[in-house]
Amino acid sequence: MRHANFFGSTIALIHVAGERPLTTNCRNSADTSSQKEAHEYLARVKGWIEKKGVQATVSITTGDAGDEICKYALREDIGMIIISDIGNNNLPDDDISPVVRHILRHSPVPILVAREVSDSVLNNNTVLLAHDEPDFIDSIQEMLAMCIIHKASDYNTALRYLEKRTFDIVILDILTVNGLELLKKSASRGFYTVMFIPQALAEEAIKEASEFQSVHLMLRENLADLRPFLENIIQKKREAV
Repeated sequence: MRHANFFGSTIALIHVAGERPLTTNCRNSADTSSQKEAHEYLARVKGWIEKKGVQATVSITTGDAGDEICKYALREDIGMIIISDIGNNNLPDDDISPVVRHILRHSPVPILVAREVSDSVLNNNTVLLAHDEPDFIDSIQEMLAMCIIHKASDYNTALRYLEKRTFDIVILDILTVNGLELLKKSASRGFYTVMFIPQALAEEAIKEASEFQSVHLMLRENLADLRPFLENIIQKKREAV
């Protein structure tokens, strides 16, 4: 802020809403709500910045966050990108979110990454993510950047992980990587397991999961709520000890 004031610079605030795996009507509703919340938040930040004597602008768009930020920096002749990232003191420096990694690789201007150390109950939790959809994996990695995530994009790899390692949380999907079979293996080892399901298969999934105490079901369209959902699970687990 001090440097922007000294050099007479303008601070550009940008929010990029990612594409959500929803039906068209649900996506439009979710995007409108998300953009409204983002606009209200950035408007407050803009007001605070301008009270310090620095000009600020607000931009809200949708798409791939890393790509959109890099294109915005080039198009608007931005001098530097400043972006925050949830870090972990016990993890290597290259353990960063996919968005920040993309910007580091493709930014046309200098970058300052402000590492935010998380105090979430998920901090340092070991997670197995068994999924084969890149966008889905990237979204979860960003939300759970404070966790140590092991990825498996096929059934055999996921099964080997479940047989040989211990996890705080296992994330599966009924539609990919033979999720139901992995669910049985994960539950048999007592791992807290979250299974993503579509609304159409909710009734079937509930029947399959009802025999396992450590299994939690989550609708695919509620992906954005994964972090608080897991925090609630882990908090209850700690309180039960």
